[in-house]
Amino acid sequence: MSQSRATQSPEQCEARNEASRVRIRELRQSLSYSDLNEKRGNNRLHVQMNRLSQFLKLYRIAFQDNWETEYSLHPVVIVESINNVYANCNALKLRNEAPGMCCLNGEVKLPPLKAPLEPMFSLVAGTTTQSNHF
Repeated sequence: MSQSRATQSPEQCEARNEASRVRIRELRQSLSYSDLNEKRGNNRLHVQMNRLSQFLKLYRIAFQDNWETEYSLHPVVIVESINNVYANCNALKLRNEAPGMCCLNGEVKLPPLKAPLEPMFSLVAGTTTQSNHF
């Protein structure tokens, strides 16, 4: 009769582990080269499908946002604050973002933005009561 692993003595646990090692070694030795390659291919395919399924679970998820879902617990999602600043253009960047991603290390210079015309300026500036609704 099989015992629970929690109630086994260390000697029984070691004997079970040794029997398992012998069984796996014999199984691996019995596999032919083509069987081994097929098994590796199946494992590779399984890993690829697992990674793809993790990606597909997030496909277009922003359009079906659920406030009860903890997206930060997903193995692919990295949620972090954007608090690093580029030295050349003062743009905010993520921690692992490549340097020079936004302005090519200062090679790209954008012209300053012109102030918007009225009534857009007063709405954006927040100087009117309608600004709260804009």
